[in-house]
Amino acid sequence: MLNRSAYRLDDLIFPLFVYESENVYKQSLMSGHMNKSKVCPKNLESLLDHLTNLGISQILLFGVPKKRNETGDSSFAKHGVIQNSIRKIRENFGYSFRIFSDVCLCQYNTSGHCGILTKKVNKYAFKRNLYRNAEIDNDRTLESLGRISLSLCDSGTDFIAPSAMMDGQVLYLRKLLNTNGFEHVKILSYSAKHNSCLYSPFRANNYLESGFIDKSSYQCSFYNKRESLREMLIDIKEGSDWVMIKPSLWYMDIIRQARELVNVPIVVQNVSGEYALLRSTMNPDSVSGPRVDDNRIGENKLNLVNGVFGLNQRKIESISRERSQLKKPNNLKKPMMDNDFLDASARLSINAKSSPTASGENRFYNPDPILNFIRLLKRAGADKIITYFLLDMLDENSMGKRTI
Repeated sequence: MLNRSAYRLDDLIFPLFVYESENVYKQSLMSGHMNKSKVCPKNLESLLDHLTNLGISQILLFGVPKKRNETGDSSFAKHGVIQNSIRKIRENFGYSFRIFSDVCLCQYNTSGHCGILTKKVNKYAFKRNLYRNAEIDNDRTLESLGRISLSLCDSGTDFIAPSAMMDGQVLYLRKLLNTNGFEHVKILSYSAKHNSCLYSPFRANNYLESGFIDKSSYQCSFYNKRESLREMLIDIKEGSDWVMIKPSLWYMDIIRQARELVNVPIVVQNVSGEYALLRSTMNPDSVSGPRVDDNRIGENKLNLVNGVFGLNQRKIESISRERSQLKKPNNLKKPMMDNDFLDASARLSINAKSSPTASGENRFYNPDPILNFIRLLKRAGADKIITYFLLDMLDENSMGKRTI
């Protein structure tokens, strides 16, 4: 059974992608990435029932719309995919869930950028890579982020989570919410969102085009830790209730330093690339692969050399004979190990403690990458963790199968 002493469910947040189009939803399932976090509106209630049964009470909502335009107007539609989802959750589950709602334009516009472009780009821009060096209109983007935030607050969200990394976004949104009577709605700011290739599986699933998009002009650089820490301190000063560092595992040094400077909850997000990498380590075939006989490898090499360079059989036999003479002799003395200094009873005691138990567990080593992943982030100083692994850890069908 899963050892839950390394974390609390209150410390984990489940990211949930709601697809407005069922066809797009089914196509995204073919990728195999983050599938447990994907849902279409008609299946939303059954998934939330499952989350409730598992004790999950915090969710972060992302929307994938049917239609997109250059300015991402569907992101603040009154009956947008996330707005309708929040209302549906409140109607059926009340306040059983704490709802965090992403505030960004990248999934709703045609460029894949987190803001509105300064220049209009035609539909052939992707093939000519014109979006790579595109400039973002910061002020126009703030206005759109404000409209998104108000629509989410009207729907009943608990937190807004601005992830666009626009300058002054927290101050602008905090004043806007307070002016419109939403002082109780808190802000989880993506303060240190780093420009990274680890978002690739997410972008391939949820963007209109999955090609390379350079966001270095407004996202943090992993070369500059001081910038990341400064962004967090600025957001707190502007009114952010929680701050986020993203991605997670590759930025634990920043998490550790932020823990010493910041006195608000620090959230880290396990992103899609990290999820894909760690999931691959849980499949033994993807790591070890099939075992191959060394002798068979040698024979194949000789056959390849013979075919390419036309070596005759006598030459091949000569190479094989020389190769056999290089084998290690069997009469070499075995090097002394630490156990050789111990008596027989002590060696038996050590072997008994370090050997796997009947259930396949090891008392001193936990091979589960998911649990170790959570522990590392907690030790670094993360208060809350947004993770795709939450269902992998808690799913009732896998609880008895995994060795923890």
